[in-house]
Amino acid sequence: MKSLTEQMSTHPDSATALIFGSDAATYGELRAAVDVFAQTLLGERADLDEERIAMLLPSGRDYVVALLGIWRAGGVAVPLSTAAAAKELEYALRTARATRLIACEDTADKVAAACRSLGINILAVAAEAEDAGVALPSVSPERRAMMLFTSGTTSQPKGVVSTHRNIAAQITALIDAWRWTADDRIPLFLPLHHIHGIVNVLNPGPRDLPALGASLETGEDDYVRGRLALSGKAGSGAAGIALDATHDGGWREASGFD
Repeated sequence: MKSLTEQMSTHPDSATALIFGSDAATYGELRAAVDVFAQTLLGERADLDEERIAMLLPSGRDYVVALLGIWRAGGVAVPLSTAAAAKELEYALRTARATRLIACEDTADKVAAACRSLGINILAVAAEAEDAGVALPSVSPERRAMMLFTSGTTSQPKGVVSTHRNIAAQITALIDAWRWTADDRIPLFLPLHHIHGIVNVLNPGPRDLPALGASLETGEDDYVRGRLALSGKAGSGAAGIALDATHDGGWREASGFD
């Protein structure tokens, strides 16, 4: 089974992957940027070994590069809402036991004090970084990939952990249930710290299914309109799908992360 990031190689380098404002990025450009950022995260290490790295980024190129770069380096991504208050972000960072935070100029100030208190290093996605030729790890589908926080409607938000296989299974279910074809164009309005946005648009398809190619148009309000394209015709589908359903072992809270 190919990893989620390796699935990007199924798309032509010249194909458009992202549209953000008046700019765009091809799959070739995106793959190169993801690999370079993964090398930056690794430094002299061979594998991040599920190090938890938080993300506080608006929708756009840097968000995608950061998410896939963390996975490519073997880390666990912790996407956070840019609309959250500083106290809420501090709670999430502490609960997740994040060691680093990827932010931009507009978001870093909000969590600077919390990161100093928690010993978390803040870094950015460098636009002009160069490929250092560092070997990237092979990431098993059984490894943890992401921690998303619940809304906290009934109690304190909880960190929900999914593996690479969990995410691949959700993508498989979507392709199968909705019978997507290469002609489908699907708008997406959710922010990208929600599982719906991440699974629907940002990720490629798993083994033996058409790879999903996302051409995203990002907006100023941190929401996106997504255009999904499949490289072939999906198989027959089920009656429906619940995006937050458990797959292949289900979800786990942060307290069980050790």
